Amino acid sequence: MADNKTTSTIQNLLALAAKADDVEASEKAGLAELRHSDRAGLNLRTKRQKEDHKKYVLGGMLVHLGLGDVDPVALLGLFRNASTLGKWLCEAAEKKDIQDLASLLDFLVSYPQVLAWLKEWGHDAEYRSRAVQYRASVEGFDAHDASSSKRWRSKNVTADQFAIARHICQADGIAMPSFRNRGAAYDWIEEHGGDTRYSKDRPLPPTWEEWKRQS
Repeated sequence: MADNKTTSTIQNLLALAAKADDVEASEKAGLAELRHSDRAGLNLRTKRQKEDHKKYVLGGMLVHLGLGDVDPVALLGLFRNASTLGKWLCEAAEKKDIQDLASLLDFLVSYPQVLAWLKEWGHDAEYRSRAVQYRASVEGFDAHDASSSKRWRSKNVTADQFAIARHICQADGIAMPSFRNRGAAYDWIEEHGGDTRYSKDRPLPPTWEEWKRQS
């Protein structure tokens, strides 16, 4: 029967082997991503294609930095709080020996309270950026008088309505419904707070200190 020292040595070796496997898998994934990006960058002819590829490359850089598994909504929320981010990064570097942003995020999102606060700010940014799309999704109804609104409601769901409904479902963690027509989609969006969520005058989420006091 192995003694404690031998058991500890075996466990350490197994841990090192698992870490090596993780590194190898990460390197293979990184290589595959680079090759995919290179292929996608070929034969870009239109301005829109070039702009889309630039966005793709920017997202790829986040993956290379180790942020591929981070919730994008939480990441967006973090970037909207530069002063808090700087404070946390300094504290993590001092107390946890964390020097890079990717490791800091992994550390932060392990705390449910922090993750929830970051996502609150991230969702707020998304609501503000989609305000113009929300207005486009409802203006067809609002621009019609009562005599013609029935015809508008009976038409097929618009792409903007579908996108707004899907965004609400993602934010609330609920299943995407099916809509029989444009009017049903309009009613569902309003019932789920569309006008409040996508208001240009919506208040900012609480600061981290306020969030801690509320939680």
